[in-house]
Amino acid sequence: MTFGIPIPSYDVNATNFMNHREPYTDPYLRYLGSNSTFYYPLLILQSSMKINITVYVGGSSGILEASINNANFIQVQTPSIGNTAAFQPAPSFQFNINPTIIPSIVTLRLRNIRNGYSIRSFDVVSTTTNSI
Repeated sequence: MTFGIPIPSYDVNATNFMNHREPYTDPYLRYLGSNSTFYYPLLILQSSMKINITVYVGGSSGILEASINNANFIQVQTPSIGNTAAFQPAPSFQFNINPTIIPSIVTLRLRNIRNGYSIRSFDVVSTTTNSI
């Protein structure tokens, strides 16, 4: 299977969300409206794993949410950088993934709740190395 973002992946361009325009007009996600949601396919090659997702944001402090598939969203407060073109990591999200079929695709959903920040990229890293 060659579809999906492999794990680990670092500095994944946030503008490469599912169904984005070609070419995307900005180098990063900015001028986000409230409840803007972006979908990213993740390639899962283990039957059970924990992943950390770190999103790099710039601008004012806001609320960012993340979820896997249709699970409830988890919220983090983004840092206040003051510049929408300078980026720092927001607090990481951690998820447990237990697919029934390997390989599998799960969908990472990122949602902007309170505007004022831009999203440049994200890292997806497994915190487990064993397959169950």
